[in-house]
Amino acid sequence: MWSELAVSLAPLTAAAIGLVALATGLFLQAPTWNDTLIRATFIGLSSVAMPHLLLHGAGPWIEHLAGRQSARSLQLGSPA
Repeated sequence: MWSELAVSLAPLTAAAIGLVALATGLFLQAPTWNDTLIRATFIGLSSVAMPHLLLHGAGPWIEHLAGRQSARSLQLGSPA
């Protein structure tokens, strides 16, 4: 089961790595390779973080519009 998943995801993973490498080489040219890697790292992190933050910010609003009550998170030390 896991091997089938790995085999099915391998082409997409290889393509994503190739696109990141291509974009890094074409668009993020910096004076040194370390500067280029730092730029690519922060751009990659922000491309993942921004949608994540937007979903967390918009989640309660979307649930309110849908008429659902937001799930409450448990606080440490409080009764369940």
